[in-house]
Amino acid sequence: ALSSSAHTQRVALIPDLTSYAETTTVTSLSSSAHTQRTALSASSAAVFETSASVASDYISIEKLKTFITGSYAEFQAAIGSL
Repeated sequence: ALSSSAHTQRVALIPDLTSYAETTTVTSLSSSAHTQRTALSASSAAVFETSASVASDYISIEKLKTFITGSYAEFQAAIGSL
């Protein structure tokens, strides 16, 4: 009877262990998905930062071009007045 009872308990324990393993897998999958989502958020933030930086560089270049063009026009005017 004890041996039979031990067998019944062991059989009852197996589905619990299986269920535990599945739960652990689901948790690690969801943790992995969360990690990937976090990584994706970080990389999309980096993309936005880069595009902001590119936009800012472009504005700086445009300002520089305007400055150079203006300086060149002044230079030509100065040469012309000589």
